[in-house]
Amino acid sequence: TLCYYYDMGNLADKELQIAADYLNYIGTDKLSAQEIAQKFYLLGCEFGVYVQKRHTFIQLSGLSDHMQEAMSLLEDLLANAKPDEDSYKTYVANILKDRQNVVATFDRYSRFLMPFLTYGEEGVHATTLTNEELLATNSEDMTERIHKLSEYQHSVLYYGPLELDAVVASVDAEHKVPETLVACPENKIVPQILPEKNECFLVPYKGTTSFVMAQYANKGTALDVENLGKIRMYNEYFGGGMNTIVFQEMREKRSLCYGAGTKYSLPFYTDEKMSYSTRIQSQNDKLGECIEVFDDIINNMPMSQTAFEISKQGVLTQLRTERVTRDNILFSYLDAKDMGVDFDMRKNTFEQLQNITLKDVEEFQQNNVKGMVYRSAFACDPQSLDKNQLQKLGEPIVLSPEKIFGF
Repeated sequence: TLCYYYDMGNLADKELQIAADYLNYIGTDKLSAQEIAQKFYLLGCEFGVYVQKRHTFIQLSGLSDHMQEAMSLLEDLLANAKPDEDSYKTYVANILKDRQNVVATFDRYSRFLMPFLTYGEEGVHATTLTNEELLATNSEDMTERIHKLSEYQHSVLYYGPLELDAVVASVDAEHKVPETLVACPENKIVPQILPEKNECFLVPYKGTTSFVMAQYANKGTALDVENLGKIRMYNEYFGGGMNTIVFQEMREKRSLCYGAGTKYSLPFYTDEKMSYSTRIQSQNDKLGECIEVFDDIINNMPMSQTAFEISKQGVLTQLRTERVTRDNILFSYLDAKDMGVDFDMRKNTFEQLQNITLKDVEEFQQNNVKGMVYRSAFACDPQSLDKNQLQKLGEPIVLSPEKIFGF
């Protein structure tokens, strides 16, 4: 695996994702997109350009014996990709069609709730082109973005059997860059929202007899490595899966929902904070009871020593058997760097778990989860939900779908 890693992403240029995906549609003066794909296949190699919020990476992987030939093919495509307006119109049409499918598919529709709750409308639009903006783009601009990638500062990552000198020689031979690289465009960071009062948003989906409720809370607490074990145990015991307290209380014991879960999340970056999120899907006529019971078990966590021991052993077993291998070692290192740590947090978690008790988890819940203020959002048919029940979560505000989709 060979990777060119850039410190810029959708937050630096929200058209970059469009350009990256468009690369699969085009070729060069010498080779069509189909011919390039066939050559990679025959080499036993594959490539991709991946754009995240703050990072972009071009990844090439496959048989080590064919690395240099595959590099040459990839570098030619990156440098000489040829715009084609007809293929670009097809590509854009596919994006627009997929967006229509999102709006028409309840499950996909509801996945957009949490990003909106966390970053607001500003955050949604910071990384997403509207349909009008997308239609205003063209193939030349997109291919130019690909061509310019070689001009920006980046790191080269490698995992494989070659010695360092051989890797450096291959990169020097094939990876052509200017003598002086320019700094990557700055990511325009949109901060997490820190809710100060309960808010409730409704995103209409006409005709559905069920709803999805997502909630987000954030007290502004920075990454706390001293509580990694408690956080892991709280999530595993209370809200992580089918054997957790939330699922047992909401579905198994009371038959109130199709699914339910909560998570206390670590920040991905040094400028972000730890947050708490919930998700529940149920029938419209069970809204009031869902809100009441869900709120009660989150704030007054049921205690079960048996369930705790099962959860604890499950976490310890997972940590004992889990391995970070191959190129994931590199990406785990980069993820830790983004979080501002220079060690493997699993080690700290494992050590802290040795003597952790149910009482410790209860104290964590009391100090960090109980009494939180929430931004709540519903994917629902607003006419089918009891407004009086919704007002317990804040005065309901009906949003247009564009507010959460960004397009």
